[in-house]
Amino acid sequence: KMCADAIARVRSGVIRDRFTKDVEYSVSDSMESPGRIVKQMKILAGGLFAIDTPEGDVIRILRRVAADSIPTNRLRALQAISKGFTLRAAVGKYMKVAHQVADRIIQDLVFLGVVSEDNSKFLKIGHPGVREVIDGVRK
Repeated sequence: KMCADAIARVRSGVIRDRFTKDVEYSVSDSMESPGRIVKQMKILAGGLFAIDTPEGDVIRILRRVAADSIPTNRLRALQAISKGFTLRAAVGKYMKVAHQVADRIIQDLVFLGVVSEDNSKFLKIGHPGVREVIDGVRK
C-alpha cells in the first residue's frame, strides 16, 4: 500500500503558470486513489500466480509495472537521487537534460512529497514507497 500511495503521488499533475512556470497547485487532491492501484496490482498478481509464476518473479514484475507507470522524466530523476546524486545539477546531468528541466521536475517531486530537499539543497527520496519501487527496478 505504501508503494501504491507513492505511485499515485508521482503520477499526479502539477499545474504551473504558463508564463512564469511557477507552481500554482497540484492536482494531488484529485489524484488517483492508492486503493485503485492496489486493486489493479492484486488482479495482476492473481493472474501471474494462476499461471504458476514464482513469488519472487511476481514481486519483480509488480515493481516493474509500478515503475513503468511513472512518467519517464520523473522516474529518471528518482533513480538519480536514489543512486546518490543529491544536488539538482548532478540529477540534471544524470538525466541528460537542461538544468531548467531538471529543476522543474525536482520541484514537482518535492511539491508532491516524494522527494525532500534540506537547507543545504541536498535531495533525498522522501517517501518510503518510492524507494521500494526504485530499488525493485534496479535489481
